[in-house]
Amino acid sequence: MTMDSPKYRAKLIGNEEERAASPVIGFILMVAITVILAAVIAAFVLDMGDSVGEGPVNAIVGTDVANDDGTIDVSIEDPQDASTFIVRSDDFNNVAEIELDVNAAGESATLSNSTSNFSGFSTDGSTSDYTLDSAGEFTVVAQDGSAESQASTGSWDFS
Repeated sequence: MTMDSPKYRAKLIGNEEERAASPVIGFILMVAITVILAAVIAAFVLDMGDSVGEGPVNAIVGTDVANDDGTIDVSIEDPQDASTFIVRSDDFNNVAEIELDVNAAGESATLSNSTSNFSGFSTDGSTSDYTLDSAGEFTVVAQDGSAESQASTGSWDFS
C-alpha cells in the first residue's frame, strides 16, 4: 500500500482557508505577551512598583484623659515602625500640632491645662505657647518619614 501524500496532507494540515486561523491567533498571542512584558518592565524601570510595598505606619499608642486633673497622658505602648509621634488638635491655643519628645515603648508624655505641668513634648523652650482650650478633641499621629497614620484619638473636657 502506498500513501497518497496530497490526500493525507490535506487531512492533516488542512486547506488554504483552514490554515489562516492558526497564524492569526498566534500573532495575537505574541503581541499580547509582548505588551504584558513591556508593562511589567516599565513598572520596575520607572519605579512604579516601589510604592506598592509602602503601607501605613503601625504603632500602638495609649491615651488617658483625666478631666478632673486637667491632663492628657500619651503613652507609647509599641512604636513598631513609627519614628515620630505628633498630637494634633484644632483646640490647642496658638498651635495645630505638638511633636512628642518620646518614641520608645514604655515612654509617655503629659499634656496639661496648666503649663507648669507640661512634660514629654518637644517645645522651643516656651511652654506658655502650648495651652489647651477647656474642651476639645485630639489625634495622635504616628510618622515614619513622609508616611503617617492615625494611632489614637480622644477628647477632653476640663470645664
